[in-house]
Amino acid sequence: MSTPRRKEPTAFVPGPGPRRGPGGPHAHLLGPKEKARDIRGTLLRLWDYLKRQRGGLILVVFIVFLATALDITGPYLMKIAIDRYIGGTVDFPALARILLFMGAAYALSAILVAFQQWIMIGVAQKAIRALRDDVFRKFQELTIRYFDTRSTGELMSRLTNDIDNVSNTISNGVLDILSSVLSIIAVGIVMLTINWILGLICLCVIPLVIFSTRQIARHTRRGFKERQQHLGALNGIIEETITGHRVVKAYTKEQELLENFSRENTLMRRAAHRANITSGLMGPLMNMMNNLNYG
Repeated sequence: MSTPRRKEPTAFVPGPGPRRGPGGPHAHLLGPKEKARDIRGTLLRLWDYLKRQRGGLILVVFIVFLATALDITGPYLMKIAIDRYIGGTVDFPALARILLFMGAAYALSAILVAFQQWIMIGVAQKAIRALRDDVFRKFQELTIRYFDTRSTGELMSRLTNDIDNVSNTISNGVLDILSSVLSIIAVGIVMLTINWILGLICLCVIPLVIFSTRQIARHTRRGFKERQQHLGALNGIIEETITGHRVVKAYTKEQELLENFSRENTLMRRAAHRANITSGLMGPLMNMMNNLNYG
């Protein structure tokens, strides 16, 4: 009785152009485009992972409050120093005490910011570990048909690049949003307390900042989404080329695969270039708004 001949993988069947089978590296690009996700639902699902680290989150919020209060204390002490101790005759001992308090406030604020970042990174990593476990567990429950209609590189990209992006967002974005909101509220209260007319004038720039940020974020989100799509396709080409290298050599498909890889790599570079340039506009725009506010 003859032994059945082992079938070689058929990832790369000779033919013109890039592979267009259901499991090819470009499958998720050739198929129907994904609809917009439910942002609110996504945030609630992420919160389900974050709230498991309730103790760390409470500590982070408390530290953010302290750091924000210290950040406001510095400019307020500067106001006192200028109004009371800098004039015709400078009271150097009193001015030195004020400067010492200012230095202590800024130093303690920097320490608290570093500490809160350290805690938040730990919280984010624990949440991401649980998320990655759940995603991998879900993969084990999916049908064979699901894997036949998607490339291995795309699925790997979900578990690595996409989850890493979520991790970076949780580690930095949550703190940035919380600190920014608290700073706006606290600074607004202090400004209105000192001089409500000048305070209202300064706060008039906030709607303009919000509008500009929303416009930039909309274009940035589209660019990064396109970059992730091309990254999944690129990972698919890499994975299938390496695992199917015998078939590639047997059918002399090296040049065609090089062209496919180069084309997808170029598309990804262009998408990343556009996304990074758009997101890079945020810094100069905020500087312009600040200078406008000073004026």
